[in-house]
Amino acid sequence: MDGFDEIKQALESILGVQFEIEDLEDTLEEEKIKFSKMINHLEKLVNFEHSVFESSQIDLSTITQKYWLMLEETLEFCFSKETSEVIWWYVHDRKNAAGDILGWEDEDGTEYKFATPADLYEFIMFKFGF
Repeated sequence: MDGFDEIKQALESILGVQFEIEDLEDTLEEEKIKFSKMINHLEKLVNFEHSVFESSQIDLSTITQKYWLMLEETLEFCFSKETSEVIWWYVHDRKNAAGDILGWEDEDGTEYKFATPADLYEFIMFKFGF
């Protein structure tokens, strides 16, 4: 970048600080990985709760309901209501009983299918501008 290093050095000299420049692409890739891990964990928790009920008829929701509410509120706080609704749709309703991937339909009627949490992340970045 023409002149970037000179401007950086001048600002560092004037302000008496040392700037650390991060590559935005690396940061976004790290965020996508963390987001994907989070979604995978949520899916595993939902599946575990369902499997416990199916195998033993023990309803864990009396215990877990408060935790799920806290997770929902955290997602709304970190993202937005619309974004958290898409995330919860992905976790709970993306697949039908046969395991087929269903599409999510936006307010314009456009349908999107997400095979992986990384697909969901890229959609959220595109649609909601995070």
